Amino acid sequence: MVDGLANVTADPDANHKARYAGRIIFVWAGQSHAAFPSTDRGGVIVRAEFLRAGTIQELKSKGRLVVRGAHRPTLVVEDRGRIFALDNRCPHMGFPLDRGSIEDGILICHWHHARFDLASGCTFDLWADDVPTCAVELRGDEVWVQPEFGRPDAAAYWRQRLEEGMAHNLGLVIAKAIQGQLAAGVSPLEIVR
Repeated sequence: MVDGLANVTADPDANHKARYAGRIIFVWAGQSHAAFPSTDRGGVIVRAEFLRAGTIQELKSKGRLVVRGAHRPTLVVEDRGRIFALDNRCPHMGFPLDRGSIEDGILICHWHHARFDLASGCTFDLWADDVPTCAVELRGDEVWVQPEFGRPDAAAYWRQRLEEGMAHNLGLVIAKAIQGQLAAGVSPLEIVR
């Protein structure tokens, strides 16, 4: 995350150019993606290219921006001089978070009042999952986001959520955790152990 203008270099494209030097760039459905070699599986990890969200002035005047990524909208907000980017869908039930409110660094979903820390995406409510965050770059007076969501170890994350859901008898959390583990490639027999 970019914590304000202090992180911007004299050449706003210098970090971007250095980051993508020597990498293969793909164009798919109008969106750019960079492929990074994977050291853990010998394959290729596809990561989303940074997309322009708007100018800092637009963000400050509107209060929030929504960027349409390859498969998910990204919410970009400014709070107390810092810029944050998060998945625009509430992880509890999918309500658009751009319709929520922000108070003291906390994003509040207006549907079921789930609360999320803007900096980390962590929830304050056991019944809601953390909202995924993504990287932000400032290039001159423009805000750019990398709409890439996911967890480094999705199977472990969803295993922990299953244990929490079972400990507190939260049916929705249990169901989502089982689905998350299946999507992460965990076998059904391993889930029930």
